[in-house]
Amino acid sequence: MRGGILIATLQSGVQSYAVNPQNGEIASIDQAGMLFINYSMFNTSPNSQYGHGGGSYRFVTLRWSPDGRYLAYSVETPNARNGDMAFQDTINDGVWVYEPATNQSRQVFRNEYRKGANIQIAYDFAWASDSHTLLIATAPNFQTLILVDSGTDINRH
Repeated sequence: MRGGILIATLQSGVQSYAVNPQNGEIASIDQAGMLFINYSMFNTSPNSQYGHGGGSYRFVTLRWSPDGRYLAYSVETPNARNGDMAFQDTINDGVWVYEPATNQSRQVFRNEYRKGANIQIAYDFAWASDSHTLLIATAPNFQTLILVDSGTDINRH
C-alpha cells in the first residue's frame, strides 16, 4: 500500500464515514447498512435501547458534532418510502443522537411515511456550531428545514 496506512477493512465495504474532530474516532456505515465505531459494530442501536420495530432498518447518514461529543445518524427501514408499512414497523426511522460518554442514543426526529399523513423523511442533516442543534432537511420535496435540539428524546414523555 502506498501513501497511507491500512487501519481496517470492513467485510462489505464502506458506504459512508465520519471522523470525530476531537479524538479521531471513526464512525462508518458499511454497504449492508450497519454502523461501526472504531471498527466495532455499534451495539447501542434503537432496538437495543427501546425494543420496538423489527430491527430491519439500515443506518444511512452520520455526522459527528463539532465538539465531538455526539454522533448523529439516520436510520431507515428498507421499502418504507412506499408508505405501506405499519407505523410500528418504522417507528425507529429518523435521526438519532448517540453520546459515547453515556453510551446512550435518543431519537430526535421520526420519519413519517404513511399515505395520507404529512410525509417527512430526514434526507440530510448538519450540526450547528453549538454542537446542540441539528438542522434537518426533509424529503420528499427537500424544501423543509427543521431545527431540533440534540437533547430531545421523542420516545420519552
